[in-house]
Amino acid sequence: MKKTLTLLLIFFAGLGLIIHKRIQANYQVAVENELKRRAPIEIPDPSILTIQEVRDRRKPTIAFFYVDWCGYCKRFMPIYGEVAKEYKNKFNFAVVHCEKPENEKIVKDFEIHGFPTLFIIDKRVNYNFPLSGSVTKDKEALEKELDKYLKLRRHFR
Repeated sequence: MKKTLTLLLIFFAGLGLIIHKRIQANYQVAVENELKRRAPIEIPDPSILTIQEVRDRRKPTIAFFYVDWCGYCKRFMPIYGEVAKEYKNKFNFAVVHCEKPENEKIVKDFEIHGFPTLFIIDKRVNYNFPLSGSVTKDKEALEKELDKYLKLRRHFR
């Protein structure tokens, strides 16, 4: 009887240890995932500026409003970087981190409530044009919209 009780005690202690290790491992994975989720979004191209740094007013500016915790923003940023490289002669590319205090006024002025949000800001015609959320799904959709805007812009002269 003592032998059976000892074996049961050892069994449950071992089972408890295994469960504890699994919980600990799951917790570590959850912490790592949360840190990745909260990690700052990296700007993929140095030609992409903050909205305050854009000085070339001859070209329209594509402004990308984002927050670090947004999964859609994280997936879209590499696409935005690729398009910025290809269209750098036709547009300025800027990013606006919506949770930074220095961007509070511009976020309020543009009435940003969802992420990601894209605007074409054209100083030449004093116009801010919001782009549909569907352009953040893939590169081709964004390029098509930018090409369409460039064709329309020719008529603004």
